[in-house]
Amino acid sequence: MLVLMMGTPGWRQSVEPYAQAWQNGDMQAAWHHVQERLPASERGAAVSPETMHLSLSKALMLAVFQRFFLVAFWYAVGGIGLAIFVRGLVALAEQWPQAAARPRYLKACEWVNWIPVRLLSITFGIAGDLSGWLGESKAAITGVTKKTSEVLMISANGSLTGYALDPARFSRIHPDEWASFGGRSLSAVRDLLNRSMLVWICLLALLVIAGVV
Repeated sequence: MLVLMMGTPGWRQSVEPYAQAWQNGDMQAAWHHVQERLPASERGAAVSPETMHLSLSKALMLAVFQRFFLVAFWYAVGGIGLAIFVRGLVALAEQWPQAAARPRYLKACEWVNWIPVRLLSITFGIAGDLSGWLGESKAAITGVTKKTSEVLMISANGSLTGYALDPARFSRIHPDEWASFGGRSLSAVRDLLNRSMLVWICLLALLVIAGVV
């Protein structure tokens, strides 16, 4: 049951052609590959490549957080029943037929996200550039009103080297490598998430061995 609740179907089929289109300099094609993955308010075809990429990176991290880290955290806290409840809450916020009702579920999601997203933020520092994370993420963790996506973006930006989530600065410093930015940035984000997931798996394994979970 836990395995069935996890997973990010369709993301790989969107991200790989997106990175290839970016490499080819075809930003219109890149947008078409990922438009359905972007928040409804950020799907404008006229957005700049930088804005599109940051929106995609945010959506990717939020999807992985909600489908892996959030479920794992509440499973460790309250067992399979609580994990199913939280995953169902996320599904309602995404797919409830009446769009006007979704903000209420989104608000509830922010409450259940509050602790695990800050724990994941700390994990980013452990799995990435700790010094960079320390310089960027204090406000994100302590900010009570910071949304989940904001905490993820701020923490990941501090934990990643090479300006992976700072396209404007990357383009100024490495103008000749701009064509590779999209693919390199997404690879850096996915590597950070994978390393963070490994940290959580090791922690869960220790909790299981200790008889806590």
